[in-house]
Amino acid sequence: MPRFMTIAVALAMVGFVSTTTLAADLTSGLAGKWHILNIEGVADLKPANTEVTIADDGAMTLTVGCNRMRANPKIAGAKFAIGPITSTRMACEPPLALQERALQQALEAARSVKLEDAGARATLLDISDTLLVTLKRKS
Repeated sequence: MPRFMTIAVALAMVGFVSTTTLAADLTSGLAGKWHILNIEGVADLKPANTEVTIADDGAMTLTVGCNRMRANPKIAGAKFAIGPITSTRMACEPPLALQERALQQALEAARSVKLEDAGARATLLDISDTLLVTLKRKS
């Protein structure tokens, strides 16, 4: 194998390993149960009624107190993107319906996630690093 090819393959392997490791570390750091403390632009959110569960593989289930949503985010390093979000379709009181819609829009706009406070808090940010959602790990 030519020397250039060997170096290119080695660099590609190092890049793949570090990205995969970072994604696995972030996913495992996010795994567990969370309360939603804040959704950008939402008033009257009751964190005790909210729940986000993130599985070891990154799959998420979410609720603000009425419908249940499910999503499978793609995580690469600190980069974060949510594909299609599925939801039950129960009729919710207007405040909850608005909160659900805002949560879904925030998740779709999220492009990065940061773990803070030794993993007790997670923030989802948009492409401009604007705070969209704050999660607090359930104790």
